[in-house]
Amino acid sequence: MQDFSCYCFIAIDYKNAIDIKKPDRRNKANANIVRNAEMRITMKIAILGAGAMGSLFGGYLSRHNDVWLVETDQEKVDKINQEGIRIREEGGDETFYPKAVRDTAGLCVMDLVIIFVKAMFSKSALEANRHLIGADTYVMTLQNGAGHEHTIL
Repeated sequence: MQDFSCYCFIAIDYKNAIDIKKPDRRNKANANIVRNAEMRITMKIAILGAGAMGSLFGGYLSRHNDVWLVETDQEKVDKINQEGIRIREEGGDETFYPKAVRDTAGLCVMDLVIIFVKAMFSKSALEANRHLIGADTYVMTLQNGAGHEHTIL
């Protein structure tokens, strides 16, 4: 099964990086890398839109991060919270349990906000969830088409 959490821009799994590089603990610089890698970095990620792609990314990213799927459909929110997100791959199924919410009023500033809503809803989704975006928050769109940066900026 492909693990998007290791390769999606800033969602980094340092443990896997250490397994690949196997740094020498005797070297002082490498010892710092090992020590930092042993402390898992958990990001706070909000995904606007829990459709097929939002749920796919939300599922994989929830493996090592705190993920909130933001969705306007209460029935979908309830189903995700009760049953999780099952992703089928050739090697078998895996179920992930990100949190799903309709209202983000109680959530704090995120490290990453990913936009997966339909383009015509981008502006309203961003306005309704503006409080999730702080000075150090990355905002990423993975929507179809071009020209979304004008709405995001």
